[in-house]
Amino acid sequence: MTAAPRTRHERDRERSGSEGTAMITWQGIQRHLRSNHEPAMDEPDWLGLLAPCNGILRKVRVLHLQDQGAVRIAVEVGGEHTMNHRQALRCNQALVASALCLEDRGLYVLRSQRTLDELTAASFQRLLDAVLHELTMVTRVTGESLDTDNYSMYAE
Repeated sequence: MTAAPRTRHERDRERSGSEGTAMITWQGIQRHLRSNHEPAMDEPDWLGLLAPCNGILRKVRVLHLQDQGAVRIAVEVGGEHTMNHRQALRCNQALVASALCLEDRGLYVLRSQRTLDELTAASFQRLLDAVLHELTMVTRVTGESLDTDNYSMYAE
């Protein structure tokens, strides 16, 4: 009889056996971001970061989806005019950790969402790093001079 496959969380716990192996809470994500990054915005249900990408600071929003027990990472890419929909779909083919989405207000964002019970502090940081890495891939397609000032992710 074979054992059931282990989850990534179980493999993380076995590998490190220390800090970062327990499932993370929203408060844990907040502490992690505050101690390892410099949030530009700090609200009860979300934190805003600025991440450099190809010489441009990109807005990153880490949002607590309390009703879903999940966290969403969204990184602005640019306005709808920065790439056509066909290019956007092609970009999505290469993405693993996130998906390119067009928000209602005409802003392309890279989005990744996970439930808190599948994340540890270490796997959350890996996810954030992976999304930011994918951002560099997408911005190669869209170009370097994106006008994102008109599309504030931090606006409610």
